Amino acid sequence: MNMYRHDTYKRTSLSGSSGELRRKRVLLDSKLRKKHREALFSAKRVYFFPLEEAQDTCSENDVKTVESYLLDCEHVQTLVQGLTSSDKETRLEAIQNLSVFVLEPSDALVCYLETGECIKTLMSTMVEEADPQVIYHTAQVIANITAGPYHVCLYALPAIPYLVVLLSSDVSTIREVASDALGNMACEEKENVQDSIVKSGAIPCLLRMLESNEAKLVCSSALTLTSLYKVLISHSSEVLPVLFSRTLFRKLTKEAAETSTEICWLLSHVASESQAFRLYIIENGWVDPLVSCLQALVSYGPAVLSPLRVLGHLVKDTATRSPLSFHSFFLTTLVELIHSEDWTIVKEALWVLSLMTVEPTAETVHVFKQANLIYSVANIIIECPYEICEEAAECLFHLILCDISCIPDLPHSKLLPVFLDFIQSQERALVLLGLSYVDFLLTHVKEGSVLLKSFPHTKDILVSLHPTLYKDIYDFGIQLAYRIQ
Repeated sequence: MNMYRHDTYKRTSLSGSSGELRRKRVLLDSKLRKKHREALFSAKRVYFFPLEEAQDTCSENDVKTVESYLLDCEHVQTLVQGLTSSDKETRLEAIQNLSVFVLEPSDALVCYLETGECIKTLMSTMVEEADPQVIYHTAQVIANITAGPYHVCLYALPAIPYLVVLLSSDVSTIREVASDALGNMACEEKENVQDSIVKSGAIPCLLRMLESNEAKLVCSSALTLTSLYKVLISHSSEVLPVLFSRTLFRKLTKEAAETSTEICWLLSHVASESQAFRLYIIENGWVDPLVSCLQALVSYGPAVLSPLRVLGHLVKDTATRSPLSFHSFFLTTLVELIHSEDWTIVKEALWVLSLMTVEPTAETVHVFKQANLIYSVANIIIECPYEICEEAAECLFHLILCDISCIPDLPHSKLLPVFLDFIQSQERALVLLGLSYVDFLLTHVKEGSVLLKSFPHTKDILVSLHPTLYKDIYDFGIQLAYRIQ
């Protein structure tokens, strides 16, 4: 704690009384906890503003007040006394206070967590209490602890068996928060943590939650199972019937967008690693529900990424690509996504399109030709952010091979500068794409050599590759330079 915070704390703090802690909880609850979930698998379930971001949303007086509410040993001791109090209301208030403060714990609070007494007290509360409200808030404390960095999350690991028991609670909010806590732990991707969760019997409970009629339970369990997707693959015999049940797939079209999104993220992670899962989707006729989900989420922005990713994994596998190659609704929706204003969606759609055009069917070629897709992709290369250049260029080459009659009509004078930039990027994949385009101009475009000579320094760019860094393609660049007459 710096001196300013120290001085401010001393001036404004009165005592470690429960009344002051209550005021602190109310303030932090409104200023720090702004966001509870992210659909992204790689991130923690519960998010909160750090103190610096909270300052941006507060007035100057509020900032000083927030800074003064960093708990010291005296305040922590008050919390400890409240947690072990014989009075139920006092215990509940202490638990609610702790639930907020552990989101951004002070050094004194971290020290208390490190002793292990905090988790022991919380576990005892979950076992001994009969009031669902107390149990819920106790589980919420653990969920908020696990939302922190790994070294803080570790303090909550002994509570895993108790959280698994709560997954079978009759109270849906308790089941949800228990799933959130386990999901936060599983997000760490530590084998010992995930093994502990599995050995405690969490998988069957989470699968039952996945079939619930309550959207929040479906979302929470799907997020947690997504974090455990590698474990699901090793338990395919019990997992497959649930993941691909009629009950679950009906949720892709009948439930809210958030529910569909979370289910599809789960399916995408499992399908990415297991061909058995991909084949199961095809053999049981679940392509149509997934395509319907894709169409339903087109207007929901990034939510469309999850069903698109599932279908992309099916297209990537030659054993499961065929049904989608003839699916006109899927093909036309892909074309629609190419024109999205969100470059993240465009990038994902280009990846799938590139896979679709490696060995295209007549239906695929017809749909893409009718939509003038090749010209749309060419414009994307010219206008797109650097981050999606590779996907767009690969897609363009595949589309050209599908319909070589379009070659003269492409805007080569605008495309060439982009591909020359690829060669200078020093990124191997982009360099190869750039050289391939120059080779394409010299081989298939009548005035290709003239166009290349019209751009200054073209030959210098082609011979600029470092011979040791790119030994296998250095000679290719030299040969192309000599071919320009």
